[in-house]
Amino acid sequence: DLVITVSVPALNLMITHGKDIASQAPIVFTGIPDLYIKSLDLSENITGVVAAVDYVGQLETALKTLPQTRHVVIVNGTSKVGLFLEKHFRKAFEPYTNKLNFIYLAGLPLGEITEKVKKLPDDSIVLFYLMMLDAAGESHIPVKILPNFTKTANAPVYGAFDTYFGKGIVG
Repeated sequence: DLVITVSVPALNLMITHGKDIASQAPIVFTGIPDLYIKSLDLSENITGVVAAVDYVGQLETALKTLPQTRHVVIVNGTSKVGLFLEKHFRKAFEPYTNKLNFIYLAGLPLGEITEKVKKLPDDSIVLFYLMMLDAAGESHIPVKILPNFTKTANAPVYGAFDTYFGKGIVG
C-alpha cells in the first residue's frame, strides 16, 4: 500500500490520522511549498516532492517583460497555506518597496478582488498566488477561477504555479 497526498490539507490529514487510515503505508506528498515542509516534523515513512516558489524570480521576469511596471497587485487567499506563502513573499519583496507600489488583495472576498483588478492603473501587473479560501470563507479551486479572473483583470496576470498555464496567465 501507498498513500499519495496532493496539497497541504491532504498531507496534514495523513500526519494527524494516517495511522488510523493506513497504518503501515508509506506516504508520498506533492504540491507542498518547500518552506512549509521545512516547518513540519515528518515521520520517516513520509517523503515527497516539494513545490519551490521563486517569488523574486517571478517578479523579475514580469519586470523584464514589462519594465514600465510601477504597481504590483498581489492576489492571494486566506487559507493557512496562503497566509504562510504571504509571509514569505512579503519578505522577498521588501527590497523592491522603494521603487514599486505593492497592493495586497488577500483580505477580501474573491468578488471584491475581481472588481478591484478591473480598474488597475495602466502600469500594473498582477501576481496570482493561491486563492483556495477567500476572506469571506468561500473555498475556491485556483485553476477553475483563473480563466474568468484573467479575462476580467485589466493588467497582465502572472501565476506562481505551472498548473496555472493555459488558464489565462501570461507567465
